[in-house]
Amino acid sequence: MKYTNYKLRTKNRIILFLFILISVSGIAFVLSNLSLSILYQQITYVIITLVLWIFSIVIIRKVNRAYIEKPIEKLTEVSISASFGDLSKRSGYTNDDEIGQIASAIDNIIENQLKLSEFAEKIGDGIFDVEYTVLSEKDKLGSSITSMRDKLQKIAMDDIGRNWASQGLTKFGEITREEADNLTVLCDKFLSSLVKYINGNQGMIFLLNTDDLTNPLLVLESAYAWDKKKYIKKTIEIGEGLIGQAAIEKDIIYMTDVPSDFITITSGLGDANPRSILISPLLFNNDLFGILEIASFRELKSFEIEFVQKIAEILASTISRVRTNEQTQKLLKDSQKLTEEMRAQEEEMRQNIEEMNATQEEMEQREVERIGIFTAINNTLATVEFNMEGKIINANEKFLQLMNFSIEEIENKTDRMFADLSNEPIEAYNEFWKELRLGRPQKGDFKRITKEGREIWINASYTPALDKDRIPYKVIELAQDITEKKKAELETQRQGEELRIQGEKLKSYTTELEDIKQNLSEKLNEASNGLLRKIKDIESEKAKNVAVLEGCVDGVVCFNQDGIVEYFNNAAEDIWGVEREKVIGKPLINTIPISLEQKENNLVAMFINNGSTKEVGVRTEVSWKDENSKEYDLLMTLTRAKIDERTNFTIFAQQISIDLF
Repeated sequence: MKYTNYKLRTKNRIILFLFILISVSGIAFVLSNLSLSILYQQITYVIITLVLWIFSIVIIRKVNRAYIEKPIEKLTEVSISASFGDLSKRSGYTNDDEIGQIASAIDNIIENQLKLSEFAEKIGDGIFDVEYTVLSEKDKLGSSITSMRDKLQKIAMDDIGRNWASQGLTKFGEITREEADNLTVLCDKFLSSLVKYINGNQGMIFLLNTDDLTNPLLVLESAYAWDKKKYIKKTIEIGEGLIGQAAIEKDIIYMTDVPSDFITITSGLGDANPRSILISPLLFNNDLFGILEIASFRELKSFEIEFVQKIAEILASTISRVRTNEQTQKLLKDSQKLTEEMRAQEEEMRQNIEEMNATQEEMEQREVERIGIFTAINNTLATVEFNMEGKIINANEKFLQLMNFSIEEIENKTDRMFADLSNEPIEAYNEFWKELRLGRPQKGDFKRITKEGREIWINASYTPALDKDRIPYKVIELAQDITEKKKAELETQRQGEELRIQGEKLKSYTTELEDIKQNLSEKLNEASNGLLRKIKDIESEKAKNVAVLEGCVDGVVCFNQDGIVEYFNNAAEDIWGVEREKVIGKPLINTIPISLEQKENNLVAMFINNGSTKEVGVRTEVSWKDENSKEYDLLMTLTRAKIDERTNFTIFAQQISIDLF
């Protein structure tokens, strides 16, 4: 075994043994050179010397043991314990020598280890404000552990901020759900809770008023100042002051260098000079709904500013939903009112129709007579109808055969296309129609040219037909071919006399028929015009309602008491992922797990989820899974309307989703 591997005590014993061996050898050598006589003479001296020598060796051994071996053994014991993590032992050596310096250094190391362990334990317990003094610039362990404390402290602060924000979002989400029916109450409670939650001092909420689209204003809706609400009537124009600027830029404004005359700044806050001001626009889908302003006597932290921005968006979405719901409810009430009006109008129309049916029976009888007369006329005479501009609007087959034209060839043309233009000047034609427009009938013999250029003569009467105000609205021409008259005068005169008599009868019949037709037309017009106006108004209101419901951010589903879907808007298609063509006219339960059940003489809608049911009422939260098993949280509101003893239901649904960061 090497000498270096021996313990210190063994090494000291070996040295002492060698010292004794050398000393004994020296003494033996000296004594061997002395004679016995000398030894006997000096025996006392020799014995005293040996005793002193032995005593010196014992003293040296004791001193070495007390001042070298034991301190070093203690230091060894303390060092070994410290190396195994036992920091409870100390060297206890206080002499100011080299061993004392080593002992002091070891004790200092142990004390520093204790301090580091206490420091690390407090950090582990989440106490990050504990201090530790680095021993020197070369104290790598101390520097590393203090750096670890700073990083853990930052992580802990970030966690605290996230937890604080998460709890706040939950709290303010509950406020928006509970007070969503009244904007004023919602804003008051929201603002009061927010100022207290972030330890602020003052706050205001301005809502955007767009009644006048040319000059939108920010109107003070709620104010909070030191637990006392100040009902202050105040409006701010867009672009006016800090609030108006934030509305234009749609971005937050955060001030820490607040001027001493802040009360004069158009921010709406005063009475004291705050340390910081935060102005956040209420934005939802990049649409401005208002401005939120917070004043505090302390500077806000970054996570608090982000939190205010987040809940400002939540408040804006709630305001948007409330206004949409208010508009929807108003439209539904208007629709129900229109339905009642339509029902009353339908009854009135039914009575009118009964009267019209009685009148129609009388008219049908006269119509039979009129048809007989016109049939006789059509079989005897050529007839043409003109509008008041002199253009042909209709002609019977007799006239078309006579002139050898089709109706398409003469429609919307004047009868000058048949005239002998060389013998009928335009002035005579204009004068002829001037008289007709004044309601004066015209008649005579007229020369006409057929399609193939053949000349014929007709005897025609032009009679203006009058409306209920006695104003001409068309002209009826009754004509007869009298070409043979020119060939045989006598025959022509006879036919002319017959035609005159027949024309007078026809005129009488025409006038009587026109009167009958006019009376019938007036009654029909009055009834049909009223009906058309009502139908037009109803269709217009229905179109408006449908347009609003189609633009609604909530899913709107209407179904009857048999559970058959009657309406399914765009938002509903997005929520349930199905096209309306596959839903309308089909049972509701095929798409949405809702069934109708009889409960206390009323039909109620029950939402089915995993075998359990839940009644759908006002703002009912339910969970729904799509065909991919992805779960959504929905907020549903059910309304009902009873029409003709039948109940119709409407569901307003929206997805609930809140992104914390």
